[in-house]
Amino acid sequence: MIPVPEKLKGKAFEACLMDAASRLERSGVLTMSRYGTTAVVLKDDSDPTGKRTKTIMVPSLPDFEGVMNTGRQFNIEAKVCEGPSFEMRKDKIKPKQVEHMLKRARFGAMSYLVIFFCARKGKNFNHPAITVALPVTPEVPCWQAYVDAHAVARKLKIPAKPQGSISRAVGQDMGKLVPWLVPKNCRTAVPDLLSFLWPDARTIQ
Repeated sequence: MIPVPEKLKGKAFEACLMDAASRLERSGVLTMSRYGTTAVVLKDDSDPTGKRTKTIMVPSLPDFEGVMNTGRQFNIEAKVCEGPSFEMRKDKIKPKQVEHMLKRARFGAMSYLVIFFCARKGKNFNHPAITVALPVTPEVPCWQAYVDAHAVARKLKIPAKPQGSISRAVGQDMGKLVPWLVPKNCRTAVPDLLSFLWPDARTIQ
C-alpha cells in the first residue's frame, strides 16, 4: 500500500510537488520552478527626514511554473485544505493568481489549482486524504467570476461577496483525482504530476 500522507501543511505539500517535479526533470520529462516573490521599496511619507523606507509586497503569482519536454507550459497553485471544503476567499487564493493562470491558459498553457484535502474523521464519517487538480481555464466560468467579483469590490472599495467553496466531491467532479506513487529508489510517495499534466504518458520518475 502506497504511504500517502494523511495530513500536510502548505509548505510540506509544495515540497512534495517539487520533489516529484525534480524526479521528472532528471528523466527529461519536464522542468518546474517556483515563481519568485517580489517587493517594492518606497520612501515612507510619514518620515519628515525622508530617510525611512517601507517595503510593500507585490501580490504573489501562482506557486509554480514549468514546461513539458513537448514545449507546453504549465502553472500550478498548490493549496492544502484541512476542513470539509476549500473556501474561495482572497486570503485563501488571491484573485491575481487566478487571473494570471487564466491569462496563461488563453495562450495555451495548462493552469491548475491543486488541492490536498487532509484526512478527516468524525463520528459518522471517515474521509481519507485526497489530492485533486482543477483546471483553471476560461471555459470554466467560476474562475473569471471570482476575478471579476474582487475587481468590482476593489473598485467600489467594499468587501468582496463570498464566492462559494470547493468540496471534495466538487473537486473530483471539476478536476482530476491525483494519485500518489513511490518513485524508483524512493521510500516516500509523491503526487503523480503526469496524471494531470500529461495523462497519456507514463515514465519512471
